[in-house]
Amino acid sequence: MVKTNLRRILFPLGVWITAIGIAFNESFIKEIPDYLSVLSIPLLISGLVLIVASNFFRKKQT
Repeated sequence: MVKTNLRRILFPLGVWITAIGIAFNESFIKEIPDYLSVLSIPLLISGLVLIVASNFFRKKQT
């Protein structure tokens, strides 16, 4: 499996966005502002989409 440049960018970006979404979740920290807790679910979803999308950028082995 050979990684492409786009895959090397999308996967870590997706991991970081997912981690930020988890950090903004109200179940972990109760004292966060409302505008950050509202961003939790969209950040989680977009991070997971980036992680899944990075799986499709592979070079064909010849």
